[in-house]
Amino acid sequence: MKLSNTELISSLDKFGLKASVQENTNQLLAKFSQGGYEYPTFIRQLNGGNLLQILTFIPCSIDNEAFFDLSRLLHMINKELDMPGFCCDEESKTVFYRVVIPCINSQVDEPLLHAYLNTMQQVCGMFGTIVHAIAIKAMSLEEMMSKAKEMQGAKKK
Repeated sequence: MKLSNTELISSLDKFGLKASVQENTNQLLAKFSQGGYEYPTFIRQLNGGNLLQILTFIPCSIDNEAFFDLSRLLHMINKELDMPGFCCDEESKTVFYRVVIPCINSQVDEPLLHAYLNTMQQVCGMFGTIVHAIAIKAMSLEEMMSKAKEMQGAKKK
């Protein structure tokens, strides 16, 4: 499939995502919902069409005092994921999940694109709520880890 906005929009539609072109950036914007949150997803070509970047933002603004805990959490999550990609940007106070797909001759395999999108949705569904809670300082990383240990202990009983 060619990396044109028209082809990508058609492919996203087949996947169940409605996308539109942001005129000022020429990137695509789509949104999906997981766990009660809406995740804005931006798709654009990089390196003259040799790469396709997909960036999904966790819907929150990072509290200044949460960066240390959030960075540690993202590192722990990325370490365990087969497809790591969680990042945070202190300057813009955003947290996002990013993947880059290599493209040969400005083309991408549609089933591969759909597999990446599916994985992104699953990863955001599994970790988005926890990342959000740490980012807004609703709980500390230590509190989250303590609750996880409690839940793990309860499962063993």
